[in-house]
Amino acid sequence: MLIEDKPHCTIEYDPALKCVIQTWKGFAGSANFRASILKTIEVFEQHEAKSIISNTQNSKVVSPADGNWVAEHANPLLISHGLRKIAFIVPENVFARRSVDHFRGEVIGQALATQYFADLATARAWVSE
Repeated sequence: MLIEDKPHCTIEYDPALKCVIQTWKGFAGSANFRASILKTIEVFEQHEAKSIISNTQNSKVVSPADGNWVAEHANPLLISHGLRKIAFIVPENVFARRSVDHFRGEVIGQALATQYFADLATARAWVSE
């Protein structure tokens, strides 16, 4: 179910998986990035989701400050509402990949399982387990 389609990010909800799916499209400035993360949190809470798939294949670099904001602000909210798994479909851009690696490093020690995948089908299979 399509929730939001912005030039930088699409947010969907899959009721069968109880999963929010973000598809990042190119560069998202800090304001747009954070707005999409906040929308993800809203959808996650509204639908009582259990997981998130973040398709970063076509994303561009996210600033360390925004990555830290997600780790310090968004993740605790999501975890308190039942988030246990985040699947990343890895970016093609090596610099964007570093942003995902930075985020993954920030969630180590939190109550989250994170995994990298090459495609959406494999990520869906993992979150359904």
